[in-house]
Amino acid sequence: MGIWPLVSSGYGKQMYARVATMDADLDRIPVESDWTGRELFDTVCRIIGLREIWYFGLQYTNKKTIPCWLQMDKKISKQDVSKSEEGTLQFLFLVKFFPEEAEDELIQDLTRHLFFLQLKESILSGDLHCQPEAAVLLASFALQAMYGDCNDEFEPELEHFLPKSVISQFDLSNDLWWERLRKWWSNNPGMASEEAEMEYLRVAQDLDMYGIQYYPIWNKRNTKMLLGISAMGVGVYEGNNKLNPRPFFSWNEIKKIHFKNKKFSLKTKDHLDISFEALDASINMSILDLCVGTHNLYLRRRQEELLEVQQMKAQAVHLRLKRKEENERRLMEREERDTLKRELADKQIQLVDAQMRILRTEDKLKNLEDSAAHSGHQTAYLSKRANDAEAECMRLKQSQRQLEEAMRSEVDLYSHLRNSSNENRPHYTSHLILNEPTGWNNNRSLLTATVSYHQLMRSEEDDSVDEFKCGQSLGNRPLLSPQIQHAISIQPPPDPVAQSIAPTDLHLIKANLESTRMHYNERSKSLKDRLAEFRVQIEGLKRDDYVPSENDIAHEQNVQNGCMDRLTTLRMSLRGTTRSRIHEMDAK
Repeated sequence: MGIWPLVSSGYGKQMYARVATMDADLDRIPVESDWTGRELFDTVCRIIGLREIWYFGLQYTNKKTIPCWLQMDKKISKQDVSKSEEGTLQFLFLVKFFPEEAEDELIQDLTRHLFFLQLKESILSGDLHCQPEAAVLLASFALQAMYGDCNDEFEPELEHFLPKSVISQFDLSNDLWWERLRKWWSNNPGMASEEAEMEYLRVAQDLDMYGIQYYPIWNKRNTKMLLGISAMGVGVYEGNNKLNPRPFFSWNEIKKIHFKNKKFSLKTKDHLDISFEALDASINMSILDLCVGTHNLYLRRRQEELLEVQQMKAQAVHLRLKRKEENERRLMEREERDTLKRELADKQIQLVDAQMRILRTEDKLKNLEDSAAHSGHQTAYLSKRANDAEAECMRLKQSQRQLEEAMRSEVDLYSHLRNSSNENRPHYTSHLILNEPTGWNNNRSLLTATVSYHQLMRSEEDDSVDEFKCGQSLGNRPLLSPQIQHAISIQPPPDPVAQSIAPTDLHLIKANLESTRMHYNERSKSLKDRLAEFRVQIEGLKRDDYVPSENDIAHEQNVQNGCMDRLTTLRMSLRGTTRSRIHEMDAK
């Protein structure tokens, strides 16, 4: 049925309201002229499904362009709400009351999400002062909450995550800024969106201006100051310094609040008055309503929780545990996928390596085959030469035997002739030599053949390929050179595929993955140490022409004095008695 049953017919003139939340815009909500602020507020809460309604309110801009909170118990028509050109009432659905500890007090996911969006918008717009190192850390959590784990290729507009006041302080390009943002963003692997938003709130609530709403006031000496209302109490700020209250009064010191016209008075438990004058009477009710509501929440936190709140917390714990288990399951599945991807990549590398080794082995085998073929041709050639040499050797041996027999015949003939000793011996001898040359010529040819035989033997001995001896038979001579024999005797290489892909030790891989996960989960330094280190790193990158604001100067002074967060600053502002702090306020 939506909101329509809330609209009565026949009573007054119906109007429409446009309510802008941090998550969506609600257009044309029907509003009766006799509706109070509570009825419109409850309608908006039902539409968006919000149960922790006590933190929120409807803000509007009055006709003097001053932001005011819609009064819940007063008719909307009686409040100075401006309208658009179409006659629609304009409202902002915003956080009105801030918790002291967001992690302990915020219950619903929707509540936390609305807080996250509003604080993020306040930091980016500069309404909430943020030092550079904290701005980078907050941006990393915002990126994790909105886009998940770090993506090196993803690069949205830098102004959507860092305030312009921070970007303008340093001489850094967008690429260098994103390099630093990704470095911090990558520290949040596997962090769920809900957890990242809560981490954002944990860091943001330490900022000096967190949860403080400022209103211009004048003290008794008509000095312009700022009244800051927060979950811890009321602070008075000088000039444009919104970081250091001088002085500060906690809610447990304040007993009563009231105003008359523009004059406000806060009565303490010591019966002392904290008096000041508001800028305009139209915002008096907003200041009073904000002070009363914040004070009530302050007291409520220190009392036993309502049954409704206990039930909501029990449901929230159940949902968060269920979500945590689901997130752990997703992380485990992702780690398993990553492990399989790494194993597959390793196997592919091993396969490529094995294929390269196979190719190298095939090249070696081909070279060996070519060498063996060449050696076979060389062996056949050498064998032929050896056979020819042996045949020539046998022929020469035969000729040598014939020559020796001829020479023996000549010697026998000579001996016979010499023994014939007669007077004509010289005649016969010379006659034999001159008239019978045939035998001598044959013998000379045999001698020539013998010389050729010895020359052939020397030629064979000088051959660089192999050595042959005439005295050896063909069966006793080696047919291959030692180099060729060695090449052929090489054993074939083993199968490279069988050697390269060894069985993987799955237990060892799982142990390494577990160690890696433990490394990411463990943080060697605290968050403040990381911020301090980053602060030192970027301090030297500030522009020479940058002029620090009053809040920047105040923050630097706080750091030098050891005030690193909002609570430390407030504790320092609470020093002294209530009377001395009131006197400090009025003396300025």
